[in-house]
Amino acid sequence: MPTWSADGALRRDLLKKSFSRGSLGFKLLGGPIDSRSPSIFQMDIHQSPRFGEYFRIWPGARDNEIEALSFDEDRRQLVLRVKEPRRRFLQVVRKSPWTRQAEVEERARASGGRILSETRHDWRLELWTPIEERRFLCGMDDLHLFVAQVQEGETVAQAHESLKPRAVRELEVLWPGHILRQGEWFFLPLSADEAERLAAQLGAWPRSLKYRHPVGPGRRPHVADGVVTIDRRVKTRYREQRLPEVYAQGTVIHPDHRDLHLDGWRKVVRNREVNTPVDKRVWWID
Repeated sequence: MPTWSADGALRRDLLKKSFSRGSLGFKLLGGPIDSRSPSIFQMDIHQSPRFGEYFRIWPGARDNEIEALSFDEDRRQLVLRVKEPRRRFLQVVRKSPWTRQAEVEERARASGGRILSETRHDWRLELWTPIEERRFLCGMDDLHLFVAQVQEGETVAQAHESLKPRAVRELEVLWPGHILRQGEWFFLPLSADEAERLAAQLGAWPRSLKYRHPVGPGRRPHVADGVVTIDRRVKTRYREQRLPEVYAQGTVIHPDHRDLHLDGWRKVVRNREVNTPVDKRVWWID
């Protein structure tokens, strides 16, 4: 559904209608979320004591394009298309035990930017908006609102498909209905080789089994009753590759999702979300 009028102005009514179809809270802001960069598209999820969760969007400069491509009423989710010229903007990343400088530097370089300065409390980054068109999957997932940048997809179903790693797609054919998911993590049935590696790991190093342990990194991680990480190494003709594997069992918990009960050991695989933030509830300004 195009959300732009003939003169290039944003059709606020159509954008609001796209979110309201699934009773998704939405507010088109009159000013930027981050006042340092008023020209860029900005989006986050805000929590209000009175109204609960809702999406906030600041469209940025007039030549930025924002369009709701499709909506899935059953899932209460939509695909948002965003395209804007390449622009420089500034961002502050606060330091925390979960944020490493190497990750901050990598993110800055990925956009052609850099770290401008560092204080005791934060890093100040120079970043650039990508000139490529972006797609965002937005809506309700389990218990809370979410936003995920996807690599492709015109429809909600296509966007979900683009989030699946190859291993997930292959196992959906072999084990239809047996793939479990909580947030950005998939939990896959084990192959015979994986079950053998896991048994060998637990037999040789029983202390590698960690109880009530995160299945992956993050400020608010998903935690499973039991987690084993195998530092698998595979030799090729020219070098040795590290291919760490994570396995989980028991119940997986996260404050934003319903508890997930695993029927035995499962291999843990992250989805293919673009630019995955550390905190899924507080979204980076794009």
